[in-house]
Amino acid sequence: MERSITIKIAGKEYKMKVEENMESLMRKAAETINEKLQVYDAKFPEKELVDKLMFVTLNETMVRLSVQKKLANAKEEGRTISEETRNYLENIGK
Repeated sequence: MERSITIKIAGKEYKMKVEENMESLMRKAAETINEKLQVYDAKFPEKELVDKLMFVTLNETMVRLSVQKKLANAKEEGRTISEETRNYLENIGK
């Protein structure tokens, strides 16, 4: 079921509809963006808001891609371990 919520990012409010089970995640995402934006505000006070938001976006995308790569590596490692275990168990009595 969808709910209407309002989140605030960089001082601007956004009204949107989200699935109930995604509301807390959406709010946490907005909170994280605002926290990271504060860091860039402190580091680069002379930069425009759009530039700081670009830094936040770039940083978060890099983190996401890194996690995806680690997950893919873990899946492959899991497949290898599973195959090695299966081979070992098949050959244990031979």
